[in-house]
Amino acid sequence: ILTVMLDMIDEDLQYEMKQNNYSSIKKILMIDDDPFMHDMAEMALDDENYVISFAKTGKEGIELLEENKYDLCILDLELPDMDGFAVMDSIHKNIRGTRVIFLTGEKDINTIKRSEEFGAEDYITKPVNSRVLRDSVYSVLNH
Repeated sequence: ILTVMLDMIDEDLQYEMKQNNYSSIKKILMIDDDPFMHDMAEMALDDENYVISFAKTGKEGIELLEENKYDLCILDLELPDMDGFAVMDSIHKNIRGTRVIFLTGEKDINTIKRSEEFGAEDYITKPVNSRVLRDSVYSVLNH
């Protein structure tokens, strides 16, 4: 049995048989009405340690946050039914332990300051670079 195991290890050059550490899996919720952002996030965060869910409206996002525990919420500031600050306010009042990264097309200093006041961990402007998103998510979840 040992010989077979060692042969399997030697043949697994891509480490595809490694054991996942399920205690380190992070749940992420992206609240954004743009399907392109959902696709881009799935590609950018394609990692066995991330499980990503999506919501297209603030109301849907709040409901998911209340029903499930998420480690991180990636939140667009411009949603069809409410703005991201209203969603963030609900997170602060009703949901504990979820960190937030704001996404927006706005590059206004007042919006950036307001996002800091609301407790956002990071602020990413659109169009989003997949590497920037990946680095931001990693930084927020691991520091």
